[in-house]
Amino acid sequence: MVPNSDSEKKLRGKISDYLKRHGHKNPTELVRGLNSLVRGWINYYEIRGVTNTSLSKRKLRYYLSQKLFRYY
Repeated sequence: MVPNSDSEKKLRGKISDYLKRHGHKNPTELVRGLNSLVRGWINYYEIRGVTNTSLSKRKLRYYLSQKLFRYY
């Protein structure tokens, strides 16, 4: 089992909205908020021995690196 692509799109939308709304925060607070979003999504979809989230995590890591590079 893998996370649905719609779920990945929804998470990317939440990340984008978060960056738009909290752009005035310092980097530490910004990353703390993003970590809680990402950690919650991963914990929801990751069940050891049942799901395979490695590809989704790789895509998410790439998306976050690109967004934060452009953000800073």
